[in-house]
Amino acid sequence: MQDKKESAKPKEYILVRSKKDKGPYTKIFGSKEPANFVDEKPESNNYYKVGAITFDGDTLYSYSHLALISDTVPPIPPTGLKATVDVKGNVTITWDKNPEPDVQGYKVLKSNALHEEFVQINNEFAREPIYKDKLNLKTLTKTIFYSVVATDKRYNNSFKCKPIEVKRPDTIPPVKPIVTNLELNSNGVNVNWINSNSEDVKYYVLYRSKELETKDTKIKEWQAKDSLKSFLDTTVELGVGYKYRLLVSDEDDNFSISNNPYIKFETGYRKKIADIKFEVDRTLKTVKLKWNYAGEVEKFVLYRCKQGAQPTIIKTFPGKTSEFTDTTLNMGNIYEYRIKPIYSNGAEGIISDAVIVEY
Repeated sequence: MQDKKESAKPKEYILVRSKKDKGPYTKIFGSKEPANFVDEKPESNNYYKVGAITFDGDTLYSYSHLALISDTVPPIPPTGLKATVDVKGNVTITWDKNPEPDVQGYKVLKSNALHEEFVQINNEFAREPIYKDKLNLKTLTKTIFYSVVATDKRYNNSFKCKPIEVKRPDTIPPVKPIVTNLELNSNGVNVNWINSNSEDVKYYVLYRSKELETKDTKIKEWQAKDSLKSFLDTTVELGVGYKYRLLVSDEDDNFSISNNPYIKFETGYRKKIADIKFEVDRTLKTVKLKWNYAGEVEKFVLYRCKQGAQPTIIKTFPGKTSEFTDTTLNMGNIYEYRIKPIYSNGAEGIISDAVIVEY
């Protein structure tokens, strides 16, 4: 007590402690007589008071006394670092809260590469384990790295935590492929191209459209790893013009479309007539021919010869004709018939195989 003669009068002495001068205070020691006490588990900031409890239950307190602990031990590096990014480049970074009670905040660091220096991007401590960032999308750098440092109230900094890699949203379309050449083959159109030289190409799609039409037809799709450079389109129709174009898409679904060259599939020849039937009537002395053929035919040319001889033209029919009765025959012969279609644009069908008739 201030008057040492009164030191034996209190019922008990208590030692109380608080992080703040205004409290709240917690009892950490009690004694019947004046004593010494060693606080082995102090906080970084410690306000102490001694209280004297009288036999009447009143408590008298001393003035508070501040004791600061010299803290040189940094917090542990933060854990559980995660990041999400949307297509607009908005990044949300989260991590687990440090267990130390004296952590006052976190520094958020960023770098373009692991071998480069990490730079702090928040001007003030992040008080909670979350931070939002905005990425620049107009750059060819594909990834960005983040890390976090914990700082305590004595400004001791932890080591930075294990960096996390964040893929920058890709809004740049791949380089366009180029259709270099369209080649006519007897059985189709051979499409040749130069692939895109972008590194993140995922797949290609080859489209075709008929002339005077706007609707595209997908005729081939393949992965970029297949490295195709040409394709033979055998589904084309003779006499029809086509446009071809190539779509390329990257891993983020950005796409580019090639040039759109035109070619007309025209070989000068059409398919031959395969469906020809005949009926022999020896009573009427006739041979009746019937055939089916699809196409815009202007006329049909009928050839006939005796077996082993050179075929000659014996009749020409309008394009809508599908049968003919031959009455100019001699008994006891074997005849060969062939038919060739002729189109209005001058193209000719391949002459049919011989139809052999014993008369």
